[in-house]
Amino acid sequence: TTLIDEGVGRFLAARKTLPKLGEYESDLEALNLFYLVLRHIEAVCTLGNRDLVLLPSAMVVGRAAFETTGRILWMLHPKDIFDREARYLAHLAGEEDFYRRFASIAEGFGEDGKQWQNAQNQIGGFRTGVEKRLPASTKPLRALPNFRAMLKEIGQEKSYGIFVRLSQFTHGSHFASGVFRKNLGNGKVAGEFVFPESWADPLKSAWWCLATGGTRILDVLGGKSEEFIDQSFLH
Repeated sequence: TTLIDEGVGRFLAARKTLPKLGEYESDLEALNLFYLVLRHIEAVCTLGNRDLVLLPSAMVVGRAAFETTGRILWMLHPKDIFDREARYLAHLAGEEDFYRRFASIAEGFGEDGKQWQNAQNQIGGFRTGVEKRLPASTKPLRALPNFRAMLKEIGQEKSYGIFVRLSQFTHGSHFASGVFRKNLGNGKVAGEFVFPESWADPLKSAWWCLATGGTRILDVLGGKSEEFIDQSFLH
């Protein structure tokens, strides 16, 4: 956790090598999403330093960091900036859909959903406005691909297994409750079975998100990734 925390600081220092951003929406959104990832990473480290048995929460936060990083890498994957902008718009449409669904939920309980509808319309108007400015050769995406498809496209599908394990604690599965149980039926033993090696998944997730995501952002957005992670720190 000490090394990962140091890595967070190294990224924030290397961030100063980025040029002025703002011409393209995907650049800024990728950076903003990575700030979210950095907070998740810091939370995993804080939980680890606080108590070994806080593993379940670290798994949940590790999953959030992992999924967000995967989306960042997918958004920044195309070489053509306008293809990246199209992916940003598909990402933005998710918020538009969130407001639409929330308005429906509010109205279903007899509440006023107008503010959520207004937010939906505002985002939708911005999205379609940007979409119209894309070159004719750039095809808008109908929807985001599923997460495994994102990982496959960016060459990280082998890491899908760790994401599935982390997800068990988010969804409250029987696998997750296994930290308080051994065996089944008459042979089960109650307890709290968390060991140092149990922390491999959330810490691996935190490091993968930091190193892979941070390096990609600096490389694509015009920063100096060598000032973030050099060979000595990587070793």
